[in-house]
Amino acid sequence: MRGDSQGNWGGWSNTFSFSIDTQGPAAPTLLSPANNAVISANMPAFGWSDVSDAAAYELVVDTNNSFTDPIISKTDLTVSHFTAATQLADGVYVWRVRARDNWNN
Repeated sequence: MRGDSQGNWGGWSNTFSFSIDTQGPAAPTLLSPANNAVISANMPAFGWSDVSDAAAYELVVDTNNSFTDPIISKTDLTVSHFTAATQLADGVYVWRVRARDNWNN
């Protein structure tokens, strides 16, 4: 049965809207330390380009490209730079950064 006993409907509710966003932000561009750079600071400063719709960044630093045992793993960074809080031993490191938007993409 539709509506009341006479078939009359009540008034409409308020109108709400929603958005669907499944696209993640663009990848940041790594700036410093530069690729294959040799630096003398054991507490390096990492820098990358801002991503326009990024709400947070994740930085991972490791000694191998598989990133299975990160030396540094920082999530929810709200700025596009980070300085290591502890000294890193002499050696070769790899690093990468990704962005997350407000919708967790």
